[in-house]
Amino acid sequence: MKRIFSLLLIFLTLLVSINFSFAESNKLDWYKNLVPAYWWSFKYNNDLLNLDKSVIILNPNNWEFKSPEPVFIDLIERAKVNDNLVIWYVYTKYWNRNISEVKSNIDNYLKFYWDIDWIFLDEVANNKEDLNFYKEIYKYIKAKNNDLLVFLNPWIIPDKWYLDISDNIVIYENPCNNYKDFFPPIWLKNYSASKFSFLWTSCNEDEYKNLNSKYNNYLTYFTEDWDDWNPWDSFSKYYINKNKEIIKKDNSSWIVLNNVDVNTWIENVNKSNLDINNKNQNQNQNQNQNQNQNQNQNDILLYIIWFLLIVVIFLLIKKR
Repeated sequence: MKRIFSLLLIFLTLLVSINFSFAESNKLDWYKNLVPAYWWSFKYNNDLLNLDKSVIILNPNNWEFKSPEPVFIDLIERAKVNDNLVIWYVYTKYWNRNISEVKSNIDNYLKFYWDIDWIFLDEVANNKEDLNFYKEIYKYIKAKNNDLLVFLNPWIIPDKWYLDISDNIVIYENPCNNYKDFFPPIWLKNYSASKFSFLWTSCNEDEYKNLNSKYNNYLTYFTEDWDDWNPWDSFSKYYINKNKEIIKKDNSSWIVLNNVDVNTWIENVNKSNLDINNKNQNQNQNQNQNQNQNQNQNDILLYIIWFLLIVVIFLLIKKR
């Protein structure tokens, strides 16, 4: 009987280890920057061409928009050049915002802008009592498109139940010199680093280098800004690649662009982005095919292991 138990334990251990080793990697594992692009200006859009491996948050100044804006169409175009991802900002006022307004905000993003990758929920509560409000929003987003990932920003570590209704959580949004007071709970280590993000403000050069090295496994963003109420209304100097040549538009181009008919602009951008979109679609299709193939292979392997396990147990019982 002890022999049967030992063999059974070995097979179960093998099964669990294989299941973990072949588990699908998190979609966020490849990315390293979480960039709050909270500006309503063409001024910094071109700087996005310096970025790669980045998730870029677009925030139209909390605006309840009824039509697409050229500045954000331009921003999406530049963000996508280096295969960065775009996520859209929706504030929730710490669960005090009417949930129908939150849903309407999400619907407008999906209606008026293309290439929406994920949704970023800001001003998120952090206690268990308010969890149901965010659970409903999470389910609403996933019902729209299950591939839409959901970011939450309570700016501090929330109750761990929030991890079940999010794909990533911003657990630190504070000045760099406050990091010594940051004491994460032990249970945080039970999750992948791609589950959490850090947004650092008011950072000097030494703080940036030190913290960037220490937290490079997480999605992060560092800025020197903190002079006004919004540290995210300009592009951080720490991400400007001076060695990279970028074609600048002159002032007259911006003026023409600001006065252009939105529908005409959308049509022109769609045409100019055709090659990029086709490239992204092909990459996504190849990635999905590879994931499906790997998943099928994993399933077959698991079925074989289960079959062998049953056969071994049967033979051992019969031998007795």
